[in-house]
Order: sequence, then C-alpha cells, then structure tokens
Amino acid sequence: MESLIRLGSPLGYLLLVLAGSTLPPALVAGLAGEWQELVWFLALGAGAAFLGGLAVRMRPSRPLTEGEALPLTALAYLLFSLLGALPFLTVGSFLDGWFEAASGITTTGLSVFTPEALPRSLTLFRSLYQWLGGAGIVVISLALLLPPGRTALALYSAEYGGQNLAGSVKLTARRVAWVYLSLTGLGFLGYVSAGMGPFDAGVHVLSTISTGGFSPYSDSIGHYASPALEGVVSLFMLTGAISFPLFWLLRPGKVRALLRERQLLALFGLSLVLGLLVGAGMGSLGQGSSRASPPSPPPGSPPSPREGSLRPPAGCSWWAW
Repeated sequence: MESLIRLGSPLGYLLLVLAGSTLPPALVAGLAGEWQELVWFLALGAGAAFLGGLAVRMRPSRPLTEGEALPLTALAYLLFSLLGALPFLTVGSFLDGWFEAASGITTTGLSVFTPEALPRSLTLFRSLYQWLGGAGIVVISLALLLPPGRTALALYSAEYGGQNLAGSVKLTARRVAWVYLSLTGLGFLGYVSAGMGPFDAGVHVLSTISTGGFSPYSDSIGHYASPALEGVVSLFMLTGAISFPLFWLLRPGKVRALLRERQLLALFGLSLVLGLLVGAGMGSLGQGSSRASPPSPPPGSPPSPREGSLRPPAGCSWWAW
C-alpha cells in the first residue's frame, strides 16, 4: 500500500499535465464547431484534473527511489496513451485511438488515420501529444508542478539522465522546458514567415521540435512545394534532435564550448554531407525524366534533388517526414 501511495502522488502531477493538454484542442473544437470532440476533451480534462488533484494529496512516508521512478515513467507513457485514445472514439475504434495516441506520446510518427479526414481539434491534439512526448512528460511535470526533493531527482534521472544544469533538479527541468518553449516559438515564427498558415504552423512546429512528424496532410511538408519552407523545416528538425541541455551553452562565454560539442558537429556535418550526396543522386535519377515541371509529380516519378536533400536531416533527427 505504501508503494502505491509513493507512486500515486507524482502520478497525480502527471494527470494534471494531461488535463492541461486537453485545453488547446478543446478551444479549437469549440471554435470549429466540433461538438463531439469538445465533449470528449472537456470530459477527459475534467476527469484527469479531478483524479490528479486527489492523487497529489497523498503523503508518502518517504520519497521515490530511482528504482521506483523507472517503472513510474513507463507507466506514465502507458497511461497517457490509453487516456489519449478516448477523443479519437469520434473517428475510429479505441484500438485505433490507442495506436494514434501511443504514436504521438512516444514521438513515433506512425498513423492509422488519413490526416485530411481528421477534425482540426484532433489534428492539433495528436501533434500536441508528440510535443509533450518530445520534451518528456515527466520533465514538464517537474518544471511546472512537482515540488523539489528526492522524488523529483529520481524522476528526472529516470526520464532525462543525470545531466544537471543548475544544481537543482527542478531548476534544471525549468531550463530544459524554457529551451523547448523557445525553440517551439522560433519554429512557429519561422514557418509563418515562410508562408505557412498559423494553424498549420502550430501543428507542424509541435511535431518538428519533438521530431515526431505528424502533419495535417498525407504528403506532409511536400504539400506546400516550398523550398523556403523546406529549408526552415530542415533547420528545426536538426535543432529538435540536439540534446536540449546543450542549448543552455548559448550564453556569453559558453558559445565556444557549444561549438566544440562533437555530437553537434557530427549531426550537422553528417546531415549536410548526406543531403548533398542524396540530392545529387536523386537529381541524376531524374535527368531522364520527361516531365516538364508539373505542379505535382506523377506517381512513380523520381524525386527531385531538393526533396532528396531533405531526407538525411529527417533521418538524422528521426523525424517521420
């Protein structure tokens, strides 16, 4: 019983994060007149908030150990995927919704739905799930809600490893969350500046920074046929693949240390070299094609060099483009 109480309190904070994640899609559902989805989002949010509020009142006799935090982290992802399936009942079965929610929270990017057929609120919800999974729902809980202490340290270590930027685990989680929010905001501005509409930009940036890859369109970024937009996407795909604590080195006196990071050099160098090679290779395949630059390439036609150059950044960042 004591073990359940120790797990219950931090799990309650995770449920409060889940409740908060239903608010943006509920707002979109209300504005778009998607009343069935609105009811599900409100019910899920209210239920999660109620149960979370009860759970956080539990007072365990001792904090979580790291051995207990590991299964709690796994349980959190399972719980989010199961509960996240409920709003999808308006468009499919529970199993379909569970698959979609699990794909989102784990940033896998696979889907069983045709994106264009989904209500706008569900399109936003699944990308928001990817965004939460990309940051780590435990880290978000630490940054916003969970009080500091040994339980916070155990959860942070289980989710994000032992990289402590500020001496305090809670402050470290807040810095990671601040970096994540900043990249998301910059990505949104970049997409809008490149010609994407605000809603599409919001949906895409949530799935880009998390390297998940959900899109409102079956052909993803290719739907826009915009070299400028593809360039912005490539940049934020790679920034999303970088360990977020590294961005904290973007401070006076620390920039040189960031530029010397081997993983950073390897990521950008490998993406650049492979992008050039794959783009050139696909260009040579397309030289024999007789198509005269139609708006949309016919099925079976070879990809363009520009399309080929996008694939290595997507692969290096694990983005499901």
